[in-house]
Amino acid sequence: MAVKLIIFISLVLQLAAAIVACRLLPVSRRHPGLYLFIAAVALILGRRFISFFHALSGADPAGYPLVFESTALAVSLLLLLAAVWSVPLIRQYITDSNELFQKHSNICQVIHDLAVPAFVLGKDHTVTHWNKACENLTGIAAGDMVGSKDAWKAFYHEARPLLADLILDEVAPEEYARHYSDAPRPSITLEGGWEVEAFLPALGEGRWISFAASPLRNLEGAICGAIETFQDTTPQKTAGLVLSRSASGLRTLHEITREISGEKTLPDLLDLTVRLLREKMHISNVTILENAAEKREKDVRLRLKASSGLDAAAMERLTENLQRSGRGLSTRAALSRKVLVTADVSKSPDYVPFFEGSISEIDVPILDGERVLGVVTVEGYAPFDSQDEEFLTILSGHLASLWKSLELVAEVESLALTDQLTGLPNRRALFQRLDSEEKRLNRYGGKMSIVMMDMTGFKEVNDTYGHLMGDATLQAASLCVRDSLRESDFVARFGGDEFVVLMPETGAEEAAAATKRISEKLVEVRVSGIPLKLTAHFGLSRYPEDGKKLAAVLKKADDRMCEEKTPPGNN
Repeated sequence: MAVKLIIFISLVLQLAAAIVACRLLPVSRRHPGLYLFIAAVALILGRRFISFFHALSGADPAGYPLVFESTALAVSLLLLLAAVWSVPLIRQYITDSNELFQKHSNICQVIHDLAVPAFVLGKDHTVTHWNKACENLTGIAAGDMVGSKDAWKAFYHEARPLLADLILDEVAPEEYARHYSDAPRPSITLEGGWEVEAFLPALGEGRWISFAASPLRNLEGAICGAIETFQDTTPQKTAGLVLSRSASGLRTLHEITREISGEKTLPDLLDLTVRLLREKMHISNVTILENAAEKREKDVRLRLKASSGLDAAAMERLTENLQRSGRGLSTRAALSRKVLVTADVSKSPDYVPFFEGSISEIDVPILDGERVLGVVTVEGYAPFDSQDEEFLTILSGHLASLWKSLELVAEVESLALTDQLTGLPNRRALFQRLDSEEKRLNRYGGKMSIVMMDMTGFKEVNDTYGHLMGDATLQAASLCVRDSLRESDFVARFGGDEFVVLMPETGAEEAAAATKRISEKLVEVRVSGIPLKLTAHFGLSRYPEDGKKLAAVLKKADDRMCEEKTPPGNN
């Protein structure tokens, strides 16, 4: 009797579980696994009905051990509990999946019929949708794009991430600015989206395109894809640029030339010009190069001197590249003495990039007659037009006039501080250097050695060979002194046949070694083939041991030189 009761209760529990499971049947788009689940329940339930009818028909209960049926009862109870707990969850999951599938189907249709060009990337950056409008604008069929990771080919000549790619990678805002220099911004209408307007060279002859991209999320809120839409804004952009430049170009040019006219040095002139072009004309990638070749040379050796976005190290590195390779669009413009406009730099073998992502470049030489003073180079993200060329040509003319004036001023100042015979700094330059070195030592500390040098027997050279020979001797002696010193040392002609050497951060032993080198070179001097075996007297003093004022230290060196010149017993 107990076995029959257990079988009956087990049957009731399994029947209840089956009824609960049947709640899944009305759900549309049932998963195939659901039918397998229902079949298994039916088999278990059928097995239980057979056992129950056998028990009712008077079959031997010994064929149904109590332990076995009790276990079956426990399993039946667990089956009912599992059905009560899992069926609502499975039903909800299937319902949500169906809704998501329907939404996906609807979205696919919407994207396909959308008048605005659009494409969708999956989580792995694979193109999943490429609508008809997208085909019409890019000229690339959906069949050639869907399933690939090459959406960039529709817009750029080289592989690079699109807005949708950056959204999928969930990059920091700075990454958007690094890849899109045309001021990318977060979308105010699309949650988590970004917008940007950029010039794309790969579309025909190049077009202005406005992009908007946003993430696609799954039920858990995680990003599972990204959609990007875009539209051609070339007509509006072109009209706006022309109108803007026509209205403000001359006024801005006048403001720039007025401000740069007050600069006193060439570095300040070039730095201010670059800054004003960036601030007033929004030209972000501008570089001004100087021709480092001598004035009398027709050769061109360009050196980067000022830039809107390059530091000193980068300019030095690019200068070495330009001079070593002989390439560069700026070099071509300088050699031709003509404005060079390059609409697509990727097609030029001479292009040397100063900035990343540039599409076009304009190079305007700064000329003084046929002499090349430098080049104004501007890199852009869209082709330059005739108004750009005209603006920069006028500006380079103003720069040439100011550049030449500053060179004349520098030459006059150099003449005032240079000994005309030897080419060394003169006495006036020496005392200016003493003043600047004293300020440096007072501020930062340190040491310095000063050497006073007087040629021996120079009067005999003049008396024997004449003053022209004496002048040549002084020139040869000055070269000996200069060649015996470090780049950081300073040598000046003090007067007559006397020279002064300033040796920053140098002790007595190093200074003595320098005087020895000078003496050795002087002995070997030959002028007009005549060996002169020149010698010199030296006086050495040190800061701060011999005084806190460099003028006093110089006086000490002079005194010691005089002591060396005076024979013993003649004091």
